[in-house]
Amino acid sequence: MNCFGGILSLEKVAVTLGSTISMGILKKPVVLRYKGLNLEKALEAIEKMKEMDKCPEIHIVDDFDEAAKKSVEIAAEAAAKKTADKRKEELDFEFYEEDELSD
Repeated sequence: MNCFGGILSLEKVAVTLGSTISMGILKKPVVLRYKGLNLEKALEAIEKMKEMDKCPEIHIVDDFDEAAKKSVEIAAEAAAKKTADKRKEELDFEFYEEDELSD
C-alpha cells in the first residue's frame, strides 16, 4: 500500500486500516510506504493496531524499493509455507494409507 499524505491525513488512513482489521476484512500482511501529513500520529495508531488479536503483519517502509523487496520476501515465505504444508498433507496421507494396509 502506497500512502503519500499531502492533503489526506495519514492518521485517517491508519484509522481506516484499523477498522478493516477489526472487522476481519484484512488478513494478509501489509507493506506500507507511509509519508506525509500526520505521519507521527499515524505511526502511533499503527503500533496500537499491532496489539490487536486479528492484526496481520504490518511492515512500514520508507521507499518503493524497500516496499517491493519486503513484498517479495513476504510472498516467498508464504509460498514456501504453502509448499511445506502441502507436502506434509501428502506425507500424512501416505502414512494413513500404509497403516490401513497393515491392519
